[in-house]
Amino acid sequence: MAVYMATSFMLLGLVAFLYYLDARKNSVIDMRAEMLKTLYEIRQNTSFKVDKFNVKLDDAAKYTSPSFRQYEDRFELVACANTNAQNKVCVITAAPVIAEQYLDDITHKIMAAYLLVFIPFLAFGYFLARLSLIPLKNAYGALVSFNQDIIHDLKTPITTIQINGELLDAKSKPFSRVINATKTLESLYLNLESYLRTGKHLKFEKINLQTLLDEKREIYASLYPQAVFSYEIEPLFIETDKINFIRIVDNIIANGIKHGTRIPEIRIWTANNRLFIADNGAGIAHPERIFERHYCETPYVKGFGLGLNIVKRLSEQLDIPIQITTSKEGTIFELDLAKITTL
Repeated sequence: MAVYMATSFMLLGLVAFLYYLDARKNSVIDMRAEMLKTLYEIRQNTSFKVDKFNVKLDDAAKYTSPSFRQYEDRFELVACANTNAQNKVCVITAAPVIAEQYLDDITHKIMAAYLLVFIPFLAFGYFLARLSLIPLKNAYGALVSFNQDIIHDLKTPITTIQINGELLDAKSKPFSRVINATKTLESLYLNLESYLRTGKHLKFEKINLQTLLDEKREIYASLYPQAVFSYEIEPLFIETDKINFIRIVDNIIANGIKHGTRIPEIRIWTANNRLFIADNGAGIAHPERIFERHYCETPYVKGFGLGLNIVKRLSEQLDIPIQITTSKEGTIFELDLAKITTL
């Protein structure tokens, strides 16, 4: 639609501009023709009244006759007078304002014609755009509904496997693999749910960050029993969408666990309205690319490269700037909560 409008606007504008240049050239020709017509009338009738031009008889020796010239301040036509005025020439002059008035009239006509042509083009383009977008809109609606159905259908079997898996012998390797696979499925499910919720159905509420992270301690410990967690959380209230904020924190922690050492260490603390999440991994080689979709620096690590991309999308949506500090000793994610901090 935008391309169509821009192209139509430029083409019609080019046509109007070329027509204006042609009209400007023709204005001088028309001026000369009108002055010659006036000269003819004067020759036929010396009492002919001229309103538009200045007319005088002058010595022929002063001029090169016949001639038509355009000066900065006037147009001038010099020609022989009638037979009763020997050695005289008729000098007809016109102020440029007359030609300018003619060009103004042409400009107004061009603008009127331009609008009369462009508006139907615009309406026609809008109609075509609406018509062409109907299949896309229907397909998008069907895709959204399909994704929502999948999310809903995934939740039940994942929950069932988790509950029953916990009742079985978790020390058995086969069951341990099932539980770990279920955790991976749950993580993918939550990421997909957050991805589809981006920009929609946000529910901003006042949250006690200290309480929220205290509630997550046991969950993180059960999800990542091989990891060592440490917390230094100050009392801090924020106003944000709770589900998406938790997804940001969860994905950063999951990324630190995946890329950490054999015994991952995750440190979480707050200071100066900021939340810091640090790991003890080998650092990030290309931090400028870490939020790219499907980007992964360690191919052997399980995942699809979506977690931090979702973090970036959600943080921008919730107005939480993120900075990364990385070295060979590990990586620190700094979440600036100043804009969402409340009393």
